[in-house]
Amino acid sequence: MATSRAVLLAAVLAGATFIVCSSEDDALPGPRPPFVPPVVHFTEPAVTGNSFYVDPVNGSPQGDGSLADPWRTIEEVFDSGLVENNVVITDHWHGITFSGAYNCRIVNNTVVDPNPSDTSPGPCWIMIGDHKDGTPSQGCTVRNNIAATVSVEGGVVEDHNYLMTDPNLLFVDWAGRNLHLRSTAPVIDSGSADLAPAFDFDGAPRPSGSGYDVGAYEFQVP
Repeated sequence: MATSRAVLLAAVLAGATFIVCSSEDDALPGPRPPFVPPVVHFTEPAVTGNSFYVDPVNGSPQGDGSLADPWRTIEEVFDSGLVENNVVITDHWHGITFSGAYNCRIVNNTVVDPNPSDTSPGPCWIMIGDHKDGTPSQGCTVRNNIAATVSVEGGVVEDHNYLMTDPNLLFVDWAGRNLHLRSTAPVIDSGSADLAPAFDFDGAPRPSGSGYDVGAYEFQVP
């Protein structure tokens, strides 16, 4: 079990599990002060194959567990970041959020809200938007993800994402939080090969069938 909270700098975070039960709004925030303006660029951070899950007993009402919402307090910018094959379960708005990012990729993640009918906070989203100073994100891609909502602004390519309305259509055991894909899931073989990782969350090869699946898990054809 990994630590309950990490700070993302210019590094690789892979294969960790975060059970978040503190009062932090974000499981994986970006740097906080003492970093100060002028703009600081963090180059090529990678977040791959991790699981972020709000502790349903000890978590705060804000639903701690969101991934990457670091751009609210200081002037840092992420450049060439990669977020792929992550599972994010959070009762919050922020599933995965970039603001004012350059050349970042959010690919093949599964972002779900444990209480999808609860709209305050939530449901959780994948979002790439402008920096708080108004600078738009540039050269970014959001592709092959499962989420309730995907929101992007100018300078972002968004395609082959599945907007989930009924988790029971997709997952083996939604109540038990087994988010592997059912054999009948509509996201199977419906993703794009472009920028798709060669392996899924479990390290299983992609693609397994006739095409790439959407989300963190690839359904393995027997």
